[in-house]
Amino acid sequence: MKPVLTAILYADAVGYSALIRRDEMLGIKSIRHHLREIADLIKRHGGERRGGAGDSVLATFPSARAAMSCAVDIQERKHNQTDLQDIRFRIGIHTGDTVEADGQLHGDSVNIAARLEPLAQPGGICVSDTVSSELRGLTDFQFVSLGHPELKNMGRDLEVFRVVGFGDTDASIIVQSDSPDQTLATSSFRPSVAVLPFTCVSAREDLAALADGFASEIIGFLTRFRGLDVIAPGSSALGIVTLPGDLMQRLKVRYTVNGKVQLTERRIRVKVHLYDAEQDKAIWTESYDRTFDDIFDVQEEIAECGAASMAVQIEEAERWLARARNPDSLNAYALQLRASSEIFLNERETCQAGMNLIGRALEISPNYARSYAVLSRAHHLDWKYSWSKDPEKSFHAAHEAAVKATVVDGSDARGQAEVGSVSLYRREHDRSLAAYKRALDLNPSDADIIGEYADTLKHAGEKEKAIKLFDRAIRLNPLHADRYRRDLAHAHLVNRDFEAAIKTVMEMSDPTQALRVLTASSAYLGRMEDARHWAEVLRKKYPGFSARAWAHIVPDRDPADTEIFVEGLERAGL
Repeated sequence: MKPVLTAILYADAVGYSALIRRDEMLGIKSIRHHLREIADLIKRHGGERRGGAGDSVLATFPSARAAMSCAVDIQERKHNQTDLQDIRFRIGIHTGDTVEADGQLHGDSVNIAARLEPLAQPGGICVSDTVSSELRGLTDFQFVSLGHPELKNMGRDLEVFRVVGFGDTDASIIVQSDSPDQTLATSSFRPSVAVLPFTCVSAREDLAALADGFASEIIGFLTRFRGLDVIAPGSSALGIVTLPGDLMQRLKVRYTVNGKVQLTERRIRVKVHLYDAEQDKAIWTESYDRTFDDIFDVQEEIAECGAASMAVQIEEAERWLARARNPDSLNAYALQLRASSEIFLNERETCQAGMNLIGRALEISPNYARSYAVLSRAHHLDWKYSWSKDPEKSFHAAHEAAVKATVVDGSDARGQAEVGSVSLYRREHDRSLAAYKRALDLNPSDADIIGEYADTLKHAGEKEKAIKLFDRAIRLNPLHADRYRRDLAHAHLVNRDFEAAIKTVMEMSDPTQALRVLTASSAYLGRMEDARHWAEVLRKKYPGFSARAWAHIVPDRDPADTEIFVEGLERAGL
């Protein structure tokens, strides 16, 4: 029995069990009809059906292209039988060695195809990295990386791609509009970015090939950001196209990335450009100049910084687009961006406006995890700042929405982070830290999550570690919000470095967001005139503020950390 290289297609019916419970006979007749059609398509594309349960199909093909063509035909079938139920399928495709014994197909490759199928959207197709590599250069198909999800009982690291144009993510979530100025922010679910090969300038031929590694590393880091569709290298290289506008037309992307690498014996210089392809202009450019001993460490560091910065820049650009348009024309992605902008202004009215926008996003797409994450944060702030008429109800709603985000999409780091945030204020420190660690396993370069994890470490008593992570979050996010430095200043305060606390607050664009830190730190340094001034500003901004009442909200594991804060505020007369 010799292993044979085979393309494996695994398809499974969506919602068949529920259909059987509703109407058993209709379900049986409908699935038999669909499976007959699929069997005919498998044969037409040179494949062979090798098994499957009552609502699934396992088939083999001589090539990945034949398997992909069959999958496309399966998903594009027209349902014309009005007396039968239309049933959609998820499809996974992998190529690898298989062994046939006693009429049965064996091997990890079969299991991998079966594990890929649940990752597809209803009506969608997911493929392994081996399939995308084999089909690279074929203009019929475009792929978006889903990163390296953990596949059950599979020991190997595998990058997974979805096929553009198939599944709910590509079609049913789109809000149609007749507006002539419709752009990707309103006509597609998420913004797309194509990363092009980097050029290399080097006197050493053996170093020139390393430029290719920068594009691959940046793609790897960008795929961790669930708010982006990242076009894989195979489809990014379609044709010889260099102009951003041309690429937008060819790949249907809004953003493109390119760069240049200059290498000498001991130094490396990398320049990275992020283009808004529709407006044909660069929206971000950064240069990195490093000495290196280990080129791969430097490559990873620059790629991570660049990817994190680009993700922030793209999200900010999309926010501006969302703000400029009538909310009625926005899709779920754009609505949650606009909602989060409102919510993080930390005002009662804007928080409520953000909740209203998120409600509309969930009406459009009830299973969009990011919307539940934003909703959780809104309810959390509603409780935290006592804006809610029923604070306990709001706090419970924050927890429910955070958990819902992880149930809908367990691989979205933002949902895991919201579980961490709510758990912290439930004073479940270990659960909070575990949730943030899961979030950072999913996306170790998300500066917002790194900053929130640092804040949790601060409240858990690990102040020195927290300060280092705050610095990293600020470095990764060139557009970081004031809350990064506000929380860092708090860490310096409870670490009794009052000068550093004040210095950090004064580096904020709006120091009044950290009035408590300014007041307490000034008091500890004996600058009582400053302390009383900031205390008065605090009273005006938060009428009725009480240091002891605030202490009940601050989720410190060690009461001594809270007491440092409270004592400083009380010295200033609060």
